[in-house]
Parts: sequence; C-alpha cells; structure tokens
Amino acid sequence: MKTLSTIILGTLLLTSSFVSANIKSEESKADSKTDANAATVICSVSGKVVDINTGEALVGVSLKIDGTDMVAYTDFDGNFEFSNVTSGSISISASYISYQKSTISINPTESGTLNLTLKAIE
Repeated sequence: MKTLSTIILGTLLLTSSFVSANIKSEESKADSKTDANAATVICSVSGKVVDINTGEALVGVSLKIDGTDMVAYTDFDGNFEFSNVTSGSISISASYISYQKSTISINPTESGTLNLTLKAIE
C-alpha cells in the first residue's frame, strides 16, 4: 500500500511544475482578461509548505484555492505554484495526510513569500 501511494504521489509531483517561492504579479500582457469597468490582473501565487515543529519541507501537500477548481501539490522541496490567479482576496486550503488542515487568506497582488506551516495530528 505504501509503495502504491508513493508511486501515485511521485506521478502527481512529476506532472506538476513549480517555480519560485514568491508571490508575484505578472506583467500586464495583451492576453490579460479585462472587465467592462476595470482591468482584471492575473497573478501567480507560489510558496513553500513546511512542518511547524521541524521546519522540514512537506512533499505532496494538496493546496486548493477555495471557491475554484485550482489545485496544486508541493514538490520535493515543499514548493508550490498557482498560475493565472485573479487578483483580489483569496483563501488557500492546505491538506496532508496525518496533518491538520490549514487555511490562509491572502491578496495575490501583495509581494513577498508565502510560507505555510502544517501541524501534525497528535
């Protein structure tokens, strides 16, 4: 069972692509979506997930932007990235086996590093 879950986790991680551990706004591009009244900014949201007690990077954490179908998984260094996120306040939920679920609210247009910590269930 452990081997099967390792294979599935490895497959998910290899099919995902993650870049840096920063929250950044992409430059306005010709293909940016626009509203009739105001421009909608498209951003990337990225960061790192670690164990709250050990600081160890967590591999395969599932992150979901609440209210959307956008899901990302952490890579072998605990890094993740969401692309094409509409600016404005969003909530990201992180879940991982044997850890408490965590939710964080952010504004993707703010700059900085998004660090999430998860606590093991005791």
